[in-house]
Amino acid sequence: MTLSFFRKVVNREHKILPLELQAVLKGDSQVEFTKFRPMTTDIQVVVYQILNASSNAFPWPLYLEGKSLELLSLYLAALGLDCRQSYGQLLNMAEKEKVSQARTLLINDLQTPPTLNRLCRKTGLNAAKLQAGFRQVYGKSVFDYFREHRMQEAKRILDKAETNVSQTAWQVGYTNVSHFSEAFKKRFGILPKHYLKNRVRDVQAAL
Repeated sequence: MTLSFFRKVVNREHKILPLELQAVLKGDSQVEFTKFRPMTTDIQVVVYQILNASSNAFPWPLYLEGKSLELLSLYLAALGLDCRQSYGQLLNMAEKEKVSQARTLLINDLQTPPTLNRLCRKTGLNAAKLQAGFRQVYGKSVFDYFREHRMQEAKRILDKAETNVSQTAWQVGYTNVSHFSEAFKKRFGILPKHYLKNRVRDVQAAL
């Protein structure tokens, strides 16, 4: 990425970035910036969409360009979160335990999950602190974490190839199968019925 393009896309939001990257942005450093970090779930989704050859996006070059910019945005956001954490805005031990408690309560019953207000009452954290805690510990908001957990659990159930899509949707808390299918495809790039069909075929082939 050229420095001129980088300056253009970051614009006035450079303060969220690591200091060494801010120096590159200002032209104070001639050193190339490289940082390796684990992919966030959001980044994994976009990578999967790019690699999924079954996409019917058109025109394909425009689709790839848009996804590339989305990857860049998500990566810079992840760097910003890393940066804020390194500046000492981490939770103390007691607050981390409360956030962990909230997570356990959140995913304990996918069919009847607690509301945000109930999580706050149970843990003694206000909504802002709880949301900030989830972002620091798990890298996403309470709702986003719950949604991702439901999708991963649905995928785990379908991987067993022992149930149908409707039953899977119900087990992870969806009363509307169409909504579940839409959410699953958005997360994994494939409809759950097609994913299940592939899994059944793989299981049968392994027998």
